[in-house]
Amino acid sequence: MDIQDAVEMIIDQVVNGEWGDVDGDDFSRLRAENYIPDADAVIPYSRMLCTKDVSQARSELRGKVEEMRRALDGLEAFLDAIDAAEGEAAAHGHPEWAPLIALLKVPFPLEKPEVYDPDDTFNVFIMLRDTLFDGDWEQQIAWIELQGGPEQKREDLPLARSLQAFEKRYEVNLSDLLFNDLDRAEHERIRKENAEHPPEGLWPPVVD
Repeated sequence: MDIQDAVEMIIDQVVNGEWGDVDGDDFSRLRAENYIPDADAVIPYSRMLCTKDVSQARSELRGKVEEMRRALDGLEAFLDAIDAAEGEAAAHGHPEWAPLIALLKVPFPLEKPEVYDPDDTFNVFIMLRDTLFDGDWEQQIAWIELQGGPEQKREDLPLARSLQAFEKRYEVNLSDLLFNDLDRAEHERIRKENAEHPPEGLWPPVVD
């Protein structure tokens, strides 16, 4: 994308409210006058800023430029944190930790999704730990060792131990990192229900 197209795209995002709300007569005028119906033609906003007296719009655009600079700096720091998380996970000998370290160390709080992704292995694993094993790694590991099938012992057992080690090293509960308040409340409801009516063949053995 060349600089002219890039600048026009940014101006268009601001004028049409895609980069935060904007109002005022100047912006109304730009939106109303940039299209010539008889010619079915669009006048670029960058040209209109040169040819029309819209000083208020220019002033607000300058403010948006500063916001965009801060956002770009934030994006760069965000990407750097994700790259660093991959290196940190590899240094610990646990490359599978990379996304969790990234979530933990990005430079600003991330909004949790309204509903957690049921296709994410970590989400499912922690949800099962919390709802079937009282949030206790030792119970989950004991169940896999005593009652799990070959695939569970081959795949789930190393993952459980890895995630347990992650929580210990970073002093964090993965439920807090991965789930929103509503998800955790629902998991607690399911846990209580399972405690009262244990699922056949799934409830963990008592661990002394």
